[in-house]
Amino acid sequence: MNPITAYGEHEVAERPRPWDSSDELLTLEDGTPLEEETLLRKGSLSETRRPSSSVFTPLKRSAAIWVAILVFLAFSIAVLFAVSATASAKLSTSQNHAVESFDGFPIKTDEVGDYIECPADSPESARMAGCSFDVLLYGWLPNACFDEEMYRDITSGADYGFYLDRQGQLPIAMAELMKGDYMRYPEAYVSVEEHWQHCTYMLNSSLRFRAKMPPTSLNLHLDQHHIGHCLKFLLDPATKRSRDVTQTRALFTAKRRCYLRQHSQFR
Repeated sequence: MNPITAYGEHEVAERPRPWDSSDELLTLEDGTPLEEETLLRKGSLSETRRPSSSVFTPLKRSAAIWVAILVFLAFSIAVLFAVSATASAKLSTSQNHAVESFDGFPIKTDEVGDYIECPADSPESARMAGCSFDVLLYGWLPNACFDEEMYRDITSGADYGFYLDRQGQLPIAMAELMKGDYMRYPEAYVSVEEHWQHCTYMLNSSLRFRAKMPPTSLNLHLDQHHIGHCLKFLLDPATKRSRDVTQTRALFTAKRRCYLRQHSQFR
């Protein structure tokens, strides 16, 4: 989910070329162009514009030579660029594969950039790999993208309102969800208060991770649609913080990608 910048194209008016002629070519009724001698007899071509054979033949030969030279140069340049591109591709590939892991996680790549993610086999495998569960971002995160200090401050002793049912009659203790057992609790409905805490926490963490070195970023931090939704929700005067259940669900099985410094927005 990434933002797309559209680049406009400027129309450039074509300048008159010195070899263009405004004269129309006279033709016979069947569409055959008239010969130069016929044009002369009709007064449509002046003697000064008609090239003599003594000048015209060498010019044709000279033009042919220059065309051959230009074709040869164009072919040579194309071959040179092809060889350079192949060498560059091999170099880039070897450089990308020189570092295959980060913090013990295999580095993967998508259209956004290089990233790491927690194994999705089970909560135990994620924990053993060095991941931490974030109940407000709804998933297991590599520690490179986990803000332990902020997470502890915002969740310590808190219970923002999670429910098993849409009607809000079956609450789940937040402390229970914080164990990260997404096989037992794959999803939950959230309250208005939890939704508010999630949005403020997500926006704050995106700024904090931008300030840390080396910078990393969750896919949530790069999701402009999600960010826009949270800003609209937080700024809406109709938003009243309460434990009332909403129709919003937290999906704890969501995979969180932790993007590394190679991301284009960090360059």
